[in-house]
Amino acid sequence: MTTEPTYAHASAHNLGSGARRFIVLCYVCALVFPPLGLVLFIVALRRNHSANGTERAAIIGGIVLGIINTLLQYVDWRRVCSAIRAHRRSARA
Repeated sequence: MTTEPTYAHASAHNLGSGARRFIVLCYVCALVFPPLGLVLFIVALRRNHSANGTERAAIIGGIVLGIINTLLQYVDWRRVCSAIRAHRRSARA
């Protein structure tokens, strides 16, 4: 007679492949559209209470990446807008 193994302890030590895929999706979103990536990383941090050190570090690193990319994108858009305004002023004169 064979018995099925129990996997109750496995969730505390590793995330499932779905959670890893979600983290990868968060990184892609953080690079393509940083505000969305930042929100998804915060959701991932709140969802994964049992994440071990490696996954938690990846999520926190993603939050930092999202914050930095969001700030850089904001600064870049401000530069673009000011360049457009300067171009319009010079075209009128």
